Amino acid sequence: SKNWVKYGYHKSWDLAIFQLRLFGGILLNSYLMLLLCVISGSGVAADKDPFTSVKEYSLKGNIHKASEELLKIEDRKLTPRDQAYKYFSLGVLYQEMESWSEARNFLLKGLELDDDLLIHTNYQLAKIYKAQRNWKEALDYYNKVYKVRAPRNIQLDTRFDISQILMEKRQWKEAYPHLIYLERNWRGEEHHPEVLWRLIRVELKRHRKWKA
Repeated sequence: SKNWVKYGYHKSWDLAIFQLRLFGGILLNSYLMLLLCVISGSGVAADKDPFTSVKEYSLKGNIHKASEELLKIEDRKLTPRDQAYKYFSLGVLYQEMESWSEARNFLLKGLELDDDLLIHTNYQLAKIYKAQRNWKEALDYYNKVYKVRAPRNIQLDTRFDISQILMEKRQWKEAYPHLIYLERNWRGEEHHPEVLWRLIRVELKRHRKWKA
């Protein structure tokens, strides 16, 4: 799975395994495509895994109940890294529920516990600000992702979102290089038609009809 690589490419195997244990294959957003959980693959027995109930509610699509169960898990029963992943995952769950302030606070708390989540957290925070149409903050966080060696899929997704924000701000010239890069690297992918449409619009706005 290309989305699995978003974790593995960055060597965050523990995060990938944690998400498998926790969500059991639920598609939470375009960033978190999680595979069907195989408990034995994580090295944790089902009867000893503190995230079992969370996984069960996630499998049923009950995000609210899953988040409630996740909050019940005591930090003292988790390793420091699992604590960080717990709060990161809470941030994603609350983001899905559009509880933006709570999502942001959980993500930042997770980051305080383990900076291995830095790229992933900045990406999620950018998504939150974008959803709120706070272009300045969204661009600040997207640029933090864009300027480091993030996994390829995150880099491409980031460029895609940056281009949208720049177009919203009518910064056609600045949006153009992101779109050109995406057009070359996303051929055959789901969002390629949207990239072409954006390129046409940008060229027309730049009065370069011969390019469009």
